[in-house]
Amino acid sequence: LGVAIGSLVLIRKLFSSLFTPDTETWDDLKRHILEQRVQSITIEDDGHAAKVKLSDGKYKTIEIPDEDRFIEKLEGFQSDNGIGVLEYIPILHTPPGFMLSLFYTLLPFVLFS
Repeated sequence: LGVAIGSLVLIRKLFSSLFTPDTETWDDLKRHILEQRVQSITIEDDGHAAKVKLSDGKYKTIEIPDEDRFIEKLEGFQSDNGIGVLEYIPILHTPPGFMLSLFYTLLPFVLFS
């Protein structure tokens, strides 16, 4: 059981290292938006970080203290820069318990390998 738990921790670290992007600031995000490089923004289930998917396939993370305020600022910035409502960057939300679901999905593979 200890080996299985250790394997799961290792898998989680590897998984998160693949998808843990570089940390960005609000100014970096604005620059990416103006350069039209942002494909989507995914707000993590805890509401304190957003993953920004860029057009080159890379992900960047921006820490957000308040999810609602972040969305307001983002929409305001896009509006102020002439981006139409229909062209707004999609804001997605990670479903709650995503990592837990992943854990239970991978558990049989770890236990029986």
